[in-house]
Amino acid sequence: AAARDEAVVTARPMGLWVSASGYGFQRRDAGQWVALEDKPFVTANWKGGTRALVGKDGRQQIAFDGTGLPTDPLTVTLAREGERVSVSVDMAGKVMVGG
Repeated sequence: AAARDEAVVTARPMGLWVSASGYGFQRRDAGQWVALEDKPFVTANWKGGTRALVGKDGRQQIAFDGTGLPTDPLTVTLAREGERVSVSVDMAGKVMVGG
């Protein structure tokens, strides 16, 4: 929700990327994605033993338009100690967490 709030305030497209080891935020500026490192949008590593299953590309990404709505849906699976949970964002921006 924080990334969505920022997108609405700036009216700039925003993005969230997820890798096996962590996640981070970016914004669209002059036709390019630029990393954000200002709080609360700092790059973060997953905590102790958690990893995202992102496939052969090594990274998944979702973009939010200037109104804060996602441009595509996204599902990321997080794994730790044999357990898995999926986190999904639908086209309406609804976040769902499931087993």
